[in-house]
Amino acid sequence: MNSTSFLYSIKFKVILAALSGIILGLAFPNTNFYLLAWICFVPYLLAIEGTDFRQAYVLGLIFGFCALNVGFYWIAEWAKIALGISYPLNLLFPVLYGFCISQAFGLVSSITVYVRASLKVSSTFVFPVIFVSVFSLFPMIFQFKLGDSQTSFQSIIQPVEFTGVYGLDFILLLFNSLVFTLILNFRKWRSISTLMAAGAVVIWVASGIYLQNMWNHDISQWKSRKIGIIQPNREVTLDRPKPLKGYSREYPLEMEMSKTLSQEGAEVIIWPEGHFFGYTYWSSVREAFINQAKKLGTHLLFYDATFKEDSGKKTFHNTVFHLSESGMLESQYDKMILVPFSEYSPLKGKVFFLDWILGDYLDNLTPGKSSMVFHMEGMNLIPKICYEPLFPEFVAESVAGVETGGVI
Repeated sequence: MNSTSFLYSIKFKVILAALSGIILGLAFPNTNFYLLAWICFVPYLLAIEGTDFRQAYVLGLIFGFCALNVGFYWIAEWAKIALGISYPLNLLFPVLYGFCISQAFGLVSSITVYVRASLKVSSTFVFPVIFVSVFSLFPMIFQFKLGDSQTSFQSIIQPVEFTGVYGLDFILLLFNSLVFTLILNFRKWRSISTLMAAGAVVIWVASGIYLQNMWNHDISQWKSRKIGIIQPNREVTLDRPKPLKGYSREYPLEMEMSKTLSQEGAEVIIWPEGHFFGYTYWSSVREAFINQAKKLGTHLLFYDATFKEDSGKKTFHNTVFHLSESGMLESQYDKMILVPFSEYSPLKGKVFFLDWILGDYLDNLTPGKSSMVFHMEGMNLIPKICYEPLFPEFVAESVAGVETGGVI
């Protein structure tokens, strides 16, 4: 086989698809090579060029599988924490999840090839439209949004305010498709679809820069606030571990760290999720937190696994509490969106082995009924817990209900 024939072989196409997937995975926040998202689809598009819909589906599977296993590596840690599955079995979860969600990439590939071949359409817009359409409909536990890779590219994410994250997804895909089109035939730069695609990208980038400058100007006029964030660097767990040596349920490590932040002038102190304090379980803990928060003289936000009793029925929640500077409970927010197989299992009791795998905890959580706004020191804080920011429509609705705006 000579070098020319190898470039058109299925083996080379597989290499291109796998390479493209790895590049896409590297664009996500763990490695944060976010600029790669602007070109990572090009090798994949070259790979599916000239294939039938079956070959394209397989190449899409390979591309998606590699991308998800690089970018969504953290699912192994999630399986360890949420499901209690230890190493090395927890490593199977990103592999299985990657295989399941890579079906969406396969669908995109097959549909793209079919549309181009059957309808004789080679427009630069075909691939982005198909990709965004499929991924907006495909069911997922953990949402895959290409735009999530651009969180460090602040000017580029600004127009998302008007389009939602799928707008940014579309622009990223459009730029990839544009580069692919010009590689295949540079003379197409004069075509209407190519010029329109380039114009759309330029408009997005220019509007992002403008909006970023406006934002920077606005926040320069704001009064600075001191917010303290606690990071105890302990392992996240769904269990109820004993207090660290030298501390107690009534006086945890976080309270000791909060004292330091309070002395440095923090107006609000926030504790992280992932540790059980027992605020609703023991009156001694509640009383101690009230007294300690009063001594701090600052607003305190902390997360805890909680329960409520109503008409003899006990429900369990994932909750964030707001204690005022006087130590009193001002408000609390119960997490509204529970993610399947993370905080509850829709198949539990229906698939026999899941009862053994998942245990009791995940089946007990009850979603909250409404969003909340914590008012403090002239600020509006809108609490969202863990996975909830993965649902942009839900977050937008929560903010839209606050006339004076708020901070998530």
